[in-house]
Amino acid sequence: MNGWKDFEMDNKMSVMNTGVGDQLASVASETVKQQVEQLIRDYRRVIVDEIAAAFNMSHGSAYNVVQNDLRYRKVCSRWVPRQLSDDHKRARRNCDRRRVLGVPL
Repeated sequence: MNGWKDFEMDNKMSVMNTGVGDQLASVASETVKQQVEQLIRDYRRVIVDEIAAAFNMSHGSAYNVVQNDLRYRKVCSRWVPRQLSDDHKRARRNCDRRRVLGVPL
């Protein structure tokens, strides 16, 4: 048997091997994910160990929630969403083109 199934208990999930597939599901419920996101928005300099301690989860579980589920990454000791708007993408592309062509910014 190689697979995983998750069961929700008190806003956390216990993970069990069930024999279906190889992929591990997220260990946090939607409620916990929302609370973690609120904590990050309130205090952008929070570290993964503090998140893990606040929600009584392992460092790896907290890291997965922040990086994979909420899609945040650490930039200069602050959590920043990994989302660029179309305007940001266009501006970045134009800056790159100017650099390649040698045009001053």
